[in-house]
Amino acid sequence: WVHGFGEGYVKGSFSYYSSSDSFNQGVSTGLQFESFTYRVYAELGLPANFQFAFDVPYQVAVNESGSGIEYNNHTFGDVNLRLDYGLPTPIPMSINVGVKIPAYTPIGRQGDDGVVTLDGQTWTLETFPDVGDGQVDLTATISAGYSFPTVPIWLNADLGYQHRFGVFVDGLYAALGVGGYVWPGHIAVGVYSNGIFTLTEDEDPDVRASKEYIYTQGYLLITGAPWVPDLGLTFAVGGTPYAEQTSKGIDYSVGLSYQF
Repeated sequence: WVHGFGEGYVKGSFSYYSSSDSFNQGVSTGLQFESFTYRVYAELGLPANFQFAFDVPYQVAVNESGSGIEYNNHTFGDVNLRLDYGLPTPIPMSINVGVKIPAYTPIGRQGDDGVVTLDGQTWTLETFPDVGDGQVDLTATISAGYSFPTVPIWLNADLGYQHRFGVFVDGLYAALGVGGYVWPGHIAVGVYSNGIFTLTEDEDPDVRASKEYIYTQGYLLITGAPWVPDLGLTFAVGGTPYAEQTSKGIDYSVGLSYQF
C-alpha cells in the first residue's frame, strides 16, 4: 500500500539473532554467530502517487570460537532505500525500485596479506562477524495486496529481480505475507516469508559464494486502540528453514510503530 501525500509510517525495532555458524563472503567460518540489531524503518507518501522508504540498521555482532574467544563488530549495516509508485489498479499494486548501500565502519586496518591489525595485533578478517557482503544491490519488484471486505484478513506479495554490482550473482526475489485481526482493531497475527534465489553459478564459490535463503516470520501486533489506534507494538519470531552460503538461525524481535 502506497501512502497518500504527507502520510506515512515509522517503526523502531530491536532484534536478537543467533546461529551455530557464521559466513564471510558466503563462505563458512565455523564460528558461532549472534547479533543484536537496532533498526529504524520509515515510509513517506510523496506527490503523484510515489512513496519513499528507508531502512537503517545498527548491529552489534559477535563471532565465537569453540574455546570461547569472541570477535566483535559494532557498526551500521546495509542501508536500504526504496522508491515506490502506486499503480491505478483495482487492487493495491506498486512498482518498487530499491538500492542496498553498505554503511559499515571498517573493523581495522587491512593489509595486502588479508589480515586486520587491531592494537598492534593481527587477525584474519574472516574471524570477525560479517554484517553484509560489502556491495551495492539494486532490486526492482512489483507488489500487490488485498484486504477482504467481509473479514479482517489481508494478503500481500512481491516478486522481482535483484541485480548485484559486485562479484556476487543476480537473483530472483519473492515475498508473501498473510495476516488478520483476531480482535478487530486491537490485536492481529500474521506470517511473512521472503527469499532470494540465485540465477547463475558463482565463478569461484570457494572464495566468494552468493547466498540463497528462505526466511519465515510469525508476528503478533497489538494496537493502541481505542486511545491511540495508529500506534502498534509488534512481537515476532523468525527463522531460515532454507539457507545456502548463509547462516541458518532464529531471531526474536520487538518493535514500536506509528502510522500518520
